Amino acid sequence: MKQVTLGSTSVRVPAVIAGCMRWYTMDPADVNRLIHTALDLGVNHFDHADIYGGGRAEEVFAQALCGDPSISRDALILQSKCGIRSGFYDSSRDYIL
Repeated sequence: MKQVTLGSTSVRVPAVIAGCMRWYTMDPADVNRLIHTALDLGVNHFDHADIYGGGRAEEVFAQALCGDPSISRDALILQSKCGIRSGFYDSSRDYIL
């Protein structure tokens, strides 16, 4: 998989990112298989947002990883957007925390 530099950092990421928007509709075992497939293809960067399934996408992703020692957290790049709320944006410190 082609790698690119993330902005002005030294972090290298794959040119393709796995978007996790609809993963909240899936069983954690199926998400686990998707994560393994992505990693096998060289995709280790996963995109989330707190609004995806009302936060459920991130929960299912965590459940898919829980108890799977074959996936190292250090091997994953997790990107999460925040402040996107239904109908408006909230970038307040309180909401982000």
